[in-house]
Amino acid sequence: MTGSFHYRPCLDEHRCVFLHVPKCAGSSVAHALFGGGVGHLPATYYQLADPDKYRRYYKFTFVRNPWDRLYSA
Repeated sequence: MTGSFHYRPCLDEHRCVFLHVPKCAGSSVAHALFGGGVGHLPATYYQLADPDKYRRYYKFTFVRNPWDRLYSA
């Protein structure tokens, strides 16, 4: 997996992993913090790509009230 996926430079610069949950304003957050999207990749992609970075980097996400999300969908 390491050869096919790399951490985005913006994530390396800030030493963090933003886990973008769909329908939770993740695109707006990624644009505000990193200047662009980081994709909807699960945590396992980051962990398999570079286990050491994954262990050291700060990981965060945003979630939404499940009822609001269901209503929006």
